[in-house]
Amino acid sequence: MASKNNETHIMRIMKDIREFYREDSHQMYAVAEEDDLTRVHALLIGPEKTPYENGFFYFVLKFPKDYPLKPPSVKLMTTGAGRVRFNPNLYACGKVCLSILGTWSGPAWTACNTLFTTLLSIQSLMNEKPYHNEPGYEETKIGGKGGKFKVFESLGGRNVGDAVRNYNDIIGHETLRVAVIDMLTEGGADARNMPPALRNVMISTFKQNYHYFEDTIRERQSMDGQPMTDPFRDHQRPPNFQYKDLLAKLLKLKAHYQIGDVRPSGAALSSPGAASVLTNGCVASASTAAAAASTAGGPSSTPELIDLTVDSPVRRPADDSPVDELMEPYLKKKKKAVEMGESAPREPKANEPNWDEVINMMNDEEGELDEYEEDTDSDSDTGSHSSDQHMADPQP
Repeated sequence: MASKNNETHIMRIMKDIREFYREDSHQMYAVAEEDDLTRVHALLIGPEKTPYENGFFYFVLKFPKDYPLKPPSVKLMTTGAGRVRFNPNLYACGKVCLSILGTWSGPAWTACNTLFTTLLSIQSLMNEKPYHNEPGYEETKIGGKGGKFKVFESLGGRNVGDAVRNYNDIIGHETLRVAVIDMLTEGGADARNMPPALRNVMISTFKQNYHYFEDTIRERQSMDGQPMTDPFRDHQRPPNFQYKDLLAKLLKLKAHYQIGDVRPSGAALSSPGAASVLTNGCVASASTAAAAASTAGGPSSTPELIDLTVDSPVRRPADDSPVDELMEPYLKKKKKAVEMGESAPREPKANEPNWDEVINMMNDEEGELDEYEEDTDSDSDTGSHSSDQHMADPQP
């Protein structure tokens, strides 16, 4: 009997994780559970210039046994203990409405989708105007090519520019309240089950971006006490903006994590950067500036830059501080994972069919392929028969 780690879906998940290392995507992290690779925890950092900017959105993915023919189930954990709907597609109960997940109409899942493309699709929901994610509230371009965008509701024909701004104000407030302050507060419900490796990334990123959070909250103090006018009538939110309270809580976090008043220099330090994978407790990030080096409640340290354009497993500090030895296991693991993933074309093995010839014949005459199969059938040791070469299209 094949071991559990040799099952087809497990092998595909491992392949997805290896490929995730090689992607150069922005602000995405993931860690698979050590004793169950079918459960993957992911942390998405809210994209810049959106109401979700620098927020910490924690997801749990569960991959089925028929993956990749069927999609994983995904649940958003950053919900204010089930009270905050962050998007028309991100429900307070944790449901993620996305067509490739089979939870909404539209393009269906295909076996070509991966862990990376799934997380990227979810991150795309966190855009500059999430109001328009609601069906019937989409932006419509008028005036042909080069025309301007004009926004109308599907019913009533009224301009909803104010509704877009009001909704952005609410999501921006809730991002700071729930996706930042609550996520970083010890004992918070949403982050209770977050793996330690992901939590270290979150804390490190919070430290790097702390001054952005404080500046933003201070700039919005004039909104304190004003009513939240939610166009979707979500009554589980606070009735009013609470920026004075948020500032007090943020300053407590600043003291708890021992964050100094000196601001880091250099734009490269404002966010972690590229896609990351963390497995078996190792932090894996293409630009995680001190993600593993910073520990919960530890002293603030000078942010560091990681150069992964070279093979040397050495971290590049921004100053003369010692090289972070905690990053060396990740760099070695990353290099090993890529090598095991055969990222470069491998040499044909002995007695292996010439697959280019097989593919050419499949695109040519069926009779020739049948003749080829009869020839290869006589050699029982070539391993040329593989039922997993033929995959049925997944059902929507």
